[in-house]
Order: sequence, then C-alpha cells, then structure tokens
Amino acid sequence: MNLLIETPDVGQPNVQFCIYYQGNSYNYDYWLFDDIEIYVPEDLDIVLTKSNVQDIMAGSDVYFELQVLNKGYADITSVEATYTIEGREPVTETFDTQIALFETTTLSFVTPTNLDLGDYNIEFSIDLVNGTQDDNTTNNTLSKSFSIVSIPSAEKIPMFEHFSSSTCGPCVSLNSTMHTFCNNNPGRFTYTKYQMNWPGAGDPYYTAEGGTRRSYYGVDAVPTLFLDGDDISFSESVFDQYASKYAFVDIKGSFFVEGNVINVIADIMPFVDANVRVYVSVNEKVTSGNVGSNGETKFYHVFMKMLPNAQGTTVSLQTGELQRLEFTQDLSSTHVEEMSDLEVAIWVQNYSTKEVLNSRFAYEYTSEHPYPVENLVLSQNEDAATNTIIASWEAPSTGNPIGYNVYVNNRLVSENQPDLSYEFSGELGLIYLVDVQAVYGNDDERFVSVKTSAFMTDTWSVDENSNTLCKLYPNPASSNIRIEAQNAIESVKVYNVLGALVETISANGNNVNVNLSQYSNGVYLFNIRQSDGTVSNQRVVVSH
Repeated sequence: MNLLIETPDVGQPNVQFCIYYQGNSYNYDYWLFDDIEIYVPEDLDIVLTKSNVQDIMAGSDVYFELQVLNKGYADITSVEATYTIEGREPVTETFDTQIALFETTTLSFVTPTNLDLGDYNIEFSIDLVNGTQDDNTTNNTLSKSFSIVSIPSAEKIPMFEHFSSSTCGPCVSLNSTMHTFCNNNPGRFTYTKYQMNWPGAGDPYYTAEGGTRRSYYGVDAVPTLFLDGDDISFSESVFDQYASKYAFVDIKGSFFVEGNVINVIADIMPFVDANVRVYVSVNEKVTSGNVGSNGETKFYHVFMKMLPNAQGTTVSLQTGELQRLEFTQDLSSTHVEEMSDLEVAIWVQNYSTKEVLNSRFAYEYTSEHPYPVENLVLSQNEDAATNTIIASWEAPSTGNPIGYNVYVNNRLVSENQPDLSYEFSGELGLIYLVDVQAVYGNDDERFVSVKTSAFMTDTWSVDENSNTLCKLYPNPASSNIRIEAQNAIESVKVYNVLGALVETISANGNNVNVNLSQYSNGVYLFNIRQSDGTVSNQRVVVSH
C-alpha cells in the first residue's frame, strides 16, 4: 500500500510514526511489517520498475513494454522513453498518459525490433517527463540480458504457486476467487497450494517441503500468490498476459496409483538449450481434514509431496532432445486423505531467475502409460525425382498404440496412420521439425503421448564436391573460418541448426575470413555462392 502523510510534523526533527491495529488479535502471532520506505516525494519523479523482457523470447519482430510508477507530487501526462540494443540504433517514443501519485501504468512501444536468433542486452531509459528532466534520474534506467530463439510449438500453461493457511482469515477471499477462476478455466493452468504453519498454530497440513518453497520465494505473509515465479496480485487479465507468452518447453506427464504408492512419468521436450530444474508435486484435489479457524471447510490443490524432494531435479536441456523423469513414491506418511483424489503438477523453472518456462498437470492412467515412439530419424530420399524427406521411427518398446500422428513444422500432416514412416516434399537449405505422436485411444486426449521430435539437418544437402569447389578451414573452428574458392566469392550465407539466417557476408575475391566470436557453440551451414553461379554448402562445427 502507499500512504501520503501531510501534517505540520513532517520535516521536523525526531518525528515518529506508529502502526495501530484495532480488533480481535486472537491467533495473530508473529506479525511482521517489512519493506517500509519513507521518503519525501519530489515534484516530478517517475520510476522505471520493470519491462516485459524475459530471459528467453521468440522473434523475429519483438515489441517491448515498460512499467512505470509515479513517485512525485505532479501528475505525469507525457513520458519520453528509449530502448537501446547493443549494436543497433536507439528507439525513442513519446507516450501520452495520465499517472497520479503512487499509480503505475504500462508504456508499450509501437515500433518493433527485428532480431535474429542469438543473445542480446537491452537498456531502457526515461528521457523526459512532462517535457522536462525528471527531478530524480537515479531510478530511470533498466537493463536486461535475453536470448531470441525459434518459435516453439508448445502450448503455454501458466503455473500458480499459492501460499495459504486454514487459520488465515484474509486467505478466504483469495481462495474463493481462485476456486471460481479454476472452475471457469479448465485446462489453462497448473496449480499447487502450500499450506503454511502460521498464523497461530497454522495449517495442520503444513510440510517442510512447502517451507522450502516458502524460503525460495521469500514469502513472509499469507495469502501470497505466484504466477510463473512472479509475485502477483491476481486478475484474469494478468493471467491472460502470462498465458499469451511463448513456451520454450513442452511437457507431458502421467501417473497411476497402486495402493499407497504413486508412479509418475514426466516427459520434457525442450526448444532451447537451458539449465533448469524440473519440479513434480503431488497434490490432493480437495481436502477437509485440515479445517482451521478461518471458517473454510474445503481446500483445493493442496500440496502433499515433492518428487523426489523440494529441490527438484536439475536437468540440462538440449534443443529437440526428450528428457524423461520417472518417480515412485510411497505416500503413506503424508497428509493424503484419499488416494483416489490426487493430481500431479509438473513445471520447469530457471532456479536463479525463478522464471517458469512451462507447466502441466499430469494425466492419470488406470491402464498402460502411453510411451512415445523411439528412434525417430529424418533422411533424404535419394531415389525420388523431387526433393523428399522420409521420417521413420520405431514403435514404443512398451504399449500398443492404435496409430501415429505426424506433424511437420507444427502442422498436422498425417493423422492416426498405421505406418512407421512418413514421406513429404522438402526444399534444400531449409530445416524441418518433425513430431510424431503415438495415439493410444480414440478421441481421448489423455491417451496421446508426448511428441517425439527431430530436426531435419540433413536437408542442408552438403555437396560431395564442396571440398574441390571451395575449402573451409579449420573445422571444427573456435574463432575464425577461412574460405578459399576457385572463383570469386559473391556471398556467404550462414544458417544455424534451426534454419535461421545468422549472417550474410558480401565478398568480391577468392578468399573470405569469417569472425565467429558472436556465434554460439553448435553446427552451422555455410552457403557459398561464386561468381560463375556455383553454389556449395558445407557444415561447420563452432566450439569456443
């Protein structure tokens, strides 16, 4: 909250203020008031609080936004702001707005920036406020490092982590709001609620693992709600903003229960390289045995156990490589009331920044788990008159799918086919992402397994005679590549493994040197065009 105090005492020496509480304080123990800031407002003071820049973003046209707070007496009617990306011209725009003291608003740049795949640093600044310089310029800048990656195919499912207690009176309102939201938005969210051990005696379903998550986020009061790792004040519009973001990880999971033992499988398909943690929580959908003093008789999505523990599983994700995690846990010693009332939440999180890349509820199975296909490979059909690509795979080692769905570049091209291969037309020099789903039941989403994906790097069609037409060395390379050709080189185009153009190099001689200092580690295609019309393609491995 924000409070403006205007009395004759302000500005005098030895001024004190007190916070008074009126009402029944029964069961209200260990209250803390923190993050209190006392200051004398300037006449004109805008604060740049945050931007919409995520650690990982999708290109190519990127729109940037800023959130600003008015900490000065004067209403703010116009703001001139600039963002600068290293190596590019700054972008400056003026925003007409109306921001009173302590109010916040969002400034959205209408000019997009086209960014290739790669790593960037951006700096935002507030240049003018109401046509003049701000009285306090120390809070007018913000910088952020981020990466641009290919647009993934995964659906974004935001993750709620909710800290609450059955002895918390203020928790009732948020619990009711969230319960209504969940009922109205099935399939759009993942949810875990940690019951805390305060106020007073706290919730009897408190767990030490929930306490670990409390410490991770620095939670010091309930109710507190996090969405994808951000401490938020909930509204459906806020949720919609998170749901509209790109997802760089696809998640599918399943579980089945045998007695008091739960068995969980989590399949993670990444579209970026990243070091993350995978968290798997077992919740009970509805509990009533933890009734406390706040008048509630039912509680939803109540956390019971983290698999394997509250630290999660550290995973190094590699683009296009499926990661599978499997867990078996006896829940006899937990607070579970009914083993038939469980749900499993899975989410992938950047531990240091707290950003959640994606999440899912696992599907519950009472029969076989829908295992994915195995050994999916892509190859060119050398015998075909036109350029065609063959995707081939093996049936799951466990399970009996009734057919296979095939996706090429996120588009369904063959549905429920019985064959273990699919052929399609392709152009040389392009990269294809092929997904194959094993289908285990008719029109029942629960019985469709995670996609198995492969990147079609073979469509680069490296020329067998490239070494005679031109030479590239060294390969692998770390800092520079030298290209030598029989004829004058007109241009060199460099593509990364996702098929994105990294760089175009113009030349007019037989030799070209390429600086690799800005290249990430990986495989690249060098497309070299000579003056006589000869075009040759060669793969180069960059390893710094």
